[in-house]
Amino acid sequence: GVARTVPRSKRGPKVVARPLPWACDAAMTSAADPQVNGVQAPVEGASALRPPMVVSLGDARARSVDLAGGKAAALARAEGAGLATLGGLVLTTEFCADVDAGTPVEGHPVVAEAFRRAGGDDRSLVARSSSVVEDAATSSMAGQFASVIGVDGLDEFTAAVRTVIDSRVTAGAPDDPIAVLVQPLIEPAFGGIMFGIDPVTGRSDRRIVSAVRGGPEPLVSGLVEGSRTVLDPGGAIVCAAPALHTAGHH
Repeated sequence: GVARTVPRSKRGPKVVARPLPWACDAAMTSAADPQVNGVQAPVEGASALRPPMVVSLGDARARSVDLAGGKAAALARAEGAGLATLGGLVLTTEFCADVDAGTPVEGHPVVAEAFRRAGGDDRSLVARSSSVVEDAATSSMAGQFASVIGVDGLDEFTAAVRTVIDSRVTAGAPDDPIAVLVQPLIEPAFGGIMFGIDPVTGRSDRRIVSAVRGGPEPLVSGLVEGSRTVLDPGGAIVCAAPALHTAGHH
């Protein structure tokens, strides 16, 4: 999510692609979304012999990296474990394979279905990359693929899906399958990043959380410095610098 002062429809969607080595995916806190969270939606029109092209994060199949990509699969597993997560849908790697085989994104019925199920007629959406090589144990690839924030209407959504899929080329992974994670745009109270390994010392027994008020984009892009909290693997605070900077200000 990202705070907006004018309607997104007047500015167009925001494309984000950030080089941030070692970082886990940007995390944002928000109230649960009743229209998406917890939805155990059936997969419509799926063949028993072919993987689905669209699944909700509440569907157990979304936990497969091969089908949903690393980012979406991690969120699906977190949701399945009972953690508070922002729900959504996934245009799966099977959809990507269909596009790679020559089916246009424009006019694809699965794109329209994902837009409808995500509530795109009633709210802004975010289209996020979820490549099979993202958020892996040996490499996060954070910021290498594109995400499109503030998507309004089916035409913008279709273009956003195309942008995410095409970002494989600039990420240096043109032949790796990718999925598109679709979530509602939120106005977060806080946003930030968690590092699974201390990016300075390399210690694997430390978790580093950096946060700011509002959305995480200024923090991720280096415009502001956020709070720094060091955790042990069990989640206990080792040390903290709690002062938070308002997003957009130093």
